[in-house]
Amino acid sequence: MTHLSPQDAFASLRVPARSGWEFVDRGLMTPTAVNSRCGKHVFHRFRREDVDAFLAEFTNETLIADALGIGKRELKSQMKAAGAKPYLLAGEVGVRIFRRSELPSKFQV
Repeated sequence: MTHLSPQDAFASLRVPARSGWEFVDRGLMTPTAVNSRCGKHVFHRFRREDVDAFLAEFTNETLIADALGIGKRELKSQMKAAGAKPYLLAGEVGVRIFRRSELPSKFQV
């Protein structure tokens, strides 16, 4: 089982650390607490499987734009025209998060 640091997990999601910790606070992701050898420190790690499961269910504009090979500005315009609604708003978690199953098929990449 592979564990990722928070930095690596959030980089895989293409979100800022603040947004990643918001996902944790909302119960969308669960880190594993790992004690240091001396027992004085606790490190948080994310299972690769959990990060992959999050990516299977959710996405964001950066991931979609990269997959489609277009800029985020153009993507936002296309998503608005198609009626795509975010699951979480940027004001809530720092980035707009979309549930893949609720996106128009063009954006389910």
